Amino acid sequence: MSNSYYKKYAEEFASYTVEKLVRIFNEEVNIWFMGLSRQAYLSALRKEFHNRNMDFSLIATSYTMSFSHVVYLKNNKIYRLENLSPAEVLIIFDNYLAHKHPEKQMLNPTIIEYTNDFVHYTLFGYNKVFKLEANKLVKDLLPSK
Repeated sequence: MSNSYYKKYAEEFASYTVEKLVRIFNEEVNIWFMGLSRQAYLSALRKEFHNRNMDFSLIATSYTMSFSHVVYLKNNKIYRLENLSPAEVLIIFDNYLAHKHPEKQMLNPTIIEYTNDFVHYTLFGYNKVFKLEANKLVKDLLPSK
């Protein structure tokens, strides 16, 4: 990995809030391209999580970090959706609907179950279960680059 890229990103990340680091992580979810610069970027991000004494054990091992699911920050610990309480997931889900599908809020959306991959929910007046990709709860609300 190029040291100059790594140093640049490490210095940049050191000045960011923890919330901004989590947002950066979530921006990278499901992007599978890997080049020299991106490798340095992700390594510097991982190191900064470590430097902040954050518990990111749900997404990382000693050598790797998983970018397959968005994460949530709570008490300086990284969580995936299925590790959150139903009340916390409901808040995230309601926020998503308010911003992306406000018309659905009038149909009394009810979460049936949730995993790291999907949120299954019903709407009043519809005789079916809807499925929402869990990563959309965060990724669709991220600011455009």
